[in-house]
Amino acid sequence: MSATTTPGGQKPSGSHLGQCTIVRCPICVIEGGRVYTHRMKTNLSLDWRIVSGVLALLLVGSVVYGQPWQNLGLFKTIIVSGEGIVERAPDYYQFVPAYQKTAETSEAAIKSVSESGNAVVAKLKELGVETAKIQTGVSSWPAYGQTSATGYTANYSITATVTDSEIARKVSDYLSTSGATSTVTPLPSFTSETRANLELEARDKAIASARKKADQTAKAMGSRLGKVTNISDTAIGYPYPIGMPAYDSMSSAPSGVTKEGTATDGSGMPIIQIGTQEVRTTVTVTYRIW
Repeated sequence: MSATTTPGGQKPSGSHLGQCTIVRCPICVIEGGRVYTHRMKTNLSLDWRIVSGVLALLLVGSVVYGQPWQNLGLFKTIIVSGEGIVERAPDYYQFVPAYQKTAETSEAAIKSVSESGNAVVAKLKELGVETAKIQTGVSSWPAYGQTSATGYTANYSITATVTDSEIARKVSDYLSTSGATSTVTPLPSFTSETRANLELEARDKAIASARKKADQTAKAMGSRLGKVTNISDTAIGYPYPIGMPAYDSMSSAPSGVTKEGTATDGSGMPIIQIGTQEVRTTVTVTYRIW
């Protein structure tokens, strides 16, 4: 086959040689690889242009995303704080009654107070307190007179927790008449799950409050509010009691006491104020302004 003809007997045209982009074109190959080699160099140059373009886009993207000019103070910011408060009736009640007995010996004092304490524990279980929610402890120490020891005092402490308001009412009613030597009213609070949910709700309110302050500040400055650049929050660790009518958050008053707080039998039983509790969260937010 002649070097100046194609496998089909045609001569390659000059325009074809200058425009061909077919890989291993049979017409171009006849020319001894001259045009084919030139075309490969052209493709290689095109590949580098693509790579350079991609690298340039990545560089621009990283600069825009990282915004290093922020560290140079080229943008103004404002810092505002907000507070969120949520009130709920407690759903967790903790009782911590204690009982004491005195005897000539430590053993006798412990035995005596244990009889009383064990009877209280049995009654708590009867009222519906779970065994796993009751903890007890016993201790004793010398009881001193003016000059010397006169015997021993033993203490029986109980910690009982309930999450049912009706059971809490019954327990409070019973402990008031059990002869305890310490607090018999419940310490109201929230379960871990309830507290976590209330903190989230309070945080949403705090963020909304901070945003409102930021909008107002930016408007007063004649600026526009930009995106958030930093945010931190703090949840108050303990709920705040809010006084409310007795037993409104429990289902009813104890026996012998009306919901209005009047003892119907003259027993003088304590009026338990359960009320509601507060959960607070504060946030500090940094906004960019334009």
